[in-house]
Amino acid sequence: MFEVANVCRRKIAAHPELAQPLRAAFGLAERLPIEHVSVVHTEIVSLALDARLSTYDASDLWTARELKAELVTLDDKLRSAAKQHRVEVPKL
Repeated sequence: MFEVANVCRRKIAAHPELAQPLRAAFGLAERLPIEHVSVVHTEIVSLALDARLSTYDASDLWTARELKAELVTLDDKLRSAAKQHRVEVPKL
């Protein structure tokens, strides 16, 4: 939800006249079937240092690796790190 919240904040900052509908749309995000997963923060810091990623990106990579899930990203650096850590990245 942090990513969705950040997108909402950025859109409101860029388009304050759309604040009300953007906030309403963000409220709908809580209806999405998102599973919250506990993470091991010390492992994320180690992964971030090893892969030279932000801890934010490393948390996505760590979660995908732990859940044996694909990591969908447009970020070339994260895509490369995912491949190095044997996380499947679909072609977009």
